[in-house]
Amino acid sequence: MKIKRIGLFLLVILNLVIAGFVIGEMENGLNTTVVEIVELGGNVLYVGGSGSNNYTKIQDAIDNASNGDTVFVYSGIYGENLIVDKSVQLIGENRNTTLIDGGNKKDVVKIITNGVTLSGFTIQNSGGKEFDFGIEVHSDYNKISGNIIKNNGGLQGWARGGIFLVNSSHNEIDNNFIYSNDREGIHMDEADYNTICNNIIYGNDYFAIIVNASSHNIIQDNDMSENYVCMSFWPFSHDNEIIGNSIHDHEYYSLSLYTLSDNNIVRYNNFSDNIEWSIRIAGANNNLIEYNTISGSCGGSWGYGYGIRLEYAFQNVIRYNNIMDNKNNAMISNSFNNRWIENYWDDYNGFGPKVIFGYISFSQITDFHFPWFNFDWHPAKEPYER
Repeated sequence: MKIKRIGLFLLVILNLVIAGFVIGEMENGLNTTVVEIVELGGNVLYVGGSGSNNYTKIQDAIDNASNGDTVFVYSGIYGENLIVDKSVQLIGENRNTTLIDGGNKKDVVKIITNGVTLSGFTIQNSGGKEFDFGIEVHSDYNKISGNIIKNNGGLQGWARGGIFLVNSSHNEIDNNFIYSNDREGIHMDEADYNTICNNIIYGNDYFAIIVNASSHNIIQDNDMSENYVCMSFWPFSHDNEIIGNSIHDHEYYSLSLYTLSDNNIVRYNNFSDNIEWSIRIAGANNNLIEYNTISGSCGGSWGYGYGIRLEYAFQNVIRYNNIMDNKNNAMISNSFNNRWIENYWDDYNGFGPKVIFGYISFSQITDFHFPWFNFDWHPAKEPYER
């Protein structure tokens, strides 16, 4: 009986080893340990390592895999530009030591089928032309998790950088380090119902995240810092949720909602030390800005320093926020029917409503700006605890 119990215990341990692996490391002095048990589905094809039948190229393993298989890649540098056209799990041994290097040409990894998992890699050195990315996704229900995505993009074109989701939906991007990419960390173009969460996105040349004509996405619990701009929602990006992010130390601004980027929710975020402005709503309507802390927009070379700025914006609701320590806590221009409800303002004088100053302009008729005001009728007396 004792021998059987020992045998059963060893069998359980062996199954756990076969079924998964653990990723844990330090990145740039930060504790970035991620523990992920990845179920290795289907047949397992091995790349690198010392096995006699292992593949030497990742693409060869993908080409010989079937849907549902796993391609497991041992540590090493793989100079490839991958096309993933099978529903496989592509798993690296360790994201610090398993590198896919695009050799400064094309996309490094292009996913064109549904149901792919990509985890455990450093993905670097895409091409520098327009639409060259570290990862480009043209499909649905994929999971990109536990990677380092860096040094992608280049000098040409308006779309290039870390991750590109185009006409794709229901993808998960989580627990990645996305940094030092030229132009943007993540770009979504006509991409709906995706989730971007628990990533660290910093030091990208221009944007952390661009959202273009994309809706019903969730951007949650990310730490985003030291990009020139954090998030920019371009026209027709509606019904998205930006929740619980730490958004700090951007030279220009942290969040803009542009024309017809309507019905978005911005909630429980901490905006701090974003120099020119924290939130700008320009031509967007019916957005809800609530339970955020908005501070430290002091104004830089542009001289703005706005906590919140509304321009040609209608029927937005700004409520229960801490708005403080900005050069200008709020500013409105040519904006109507917006509601300010019980926000905390550090420049409130304590009597009556809080006045939000602004103007109306008729630039085709006169250069004169007519004074205009909004009111927070019942501002909070003390900052909200977050």
